[in-house]
Amino acid sequence: MGIGFLTFECLFQGYLSYMQFMNILIVVATQAEIQPFMNKWAYVAEKQLFRSTANEQGQGPDILITGPGMVNTIFHLTKILSHQNYDLILNAGIAGSFNPSIPIGSVVNVYTDIFSEWGAEDGSQFLNIFEMGLIDKNQFPYQNGELMANFRISENIKKVKGITVNKVHGDQQSINAIMKLFHPDIESMEGAAVFFVAAMQGLHFAQIRAISNVVEKRNREKWDIPLAIDSLCLFLFNWLQNNDNKKNADVH
Repeated sequence: MGIGFLTFECLFQGYLSYMQFMNILIVVATQAEIQPFMNKWAYVAEKQLFRSTANEQGQGPDILITGPGMVNTIFHLTKILSHQNYDLILNAGIAGSFNPSIPIGSVVNVYTDIFSEWGAEDGSQFLNIFEMGLIDKNQFPYQNGELMANFRISENIKKVKGITVNKVHGDQQSINAIMKLFHPDIESMEGAAVFFVAAMQGLHFAQIRAISNVVEKRNREKWDIPLAIDSLCLFLFNWLQNNDNKKNADVH
């Protein structure tokens, strides 16, 4: 069924159980971000794609390691989807937070994402691709210029607005500018790329991120990547296990 017929019911009409999406692909930029999760199963590499073997904890979902950034993500995800079938594309990874209410180590559900740098400069002003008149802001798969996830992961984690960038922010002037333009909660280098490819392929898709740092003047000493990775992988493992246990129940 194409995504246009779904009308984003997953997001607005309740949670759909894991049983309905048995064939899951997790898309991650780097193996380090997902390694603790992969340690739960014996994964075998097939180039960028990793498949698990069954053990006493069941069988893990396929994992695609794309490499960082939009270009790598779009290429490798499109290539995999040209010959593999999945019911749910789940983008996972670490992210920086613009929102002071989201502390380092938190796991969040990105329900909407955008390509925040896509457009043109007009003097000191930025015109996005829709304001330039090159694409209508409601042309599929966009909704008011945004890419909206069409699968709800959980009611128990914070829903946030993401931006996808080629250059992560580390200068206060550019941070102030991007916050004024888009009011984002988090930033990543891959999220909107995954949303775009999955939507164009007519698939269900979602994004989970764990916060590794505050978006501020770059100071890696204040980051906690290991905590973010551990939080992310623990959430993913528990989410899959808990929903697997509910596979025979109606969940709304």
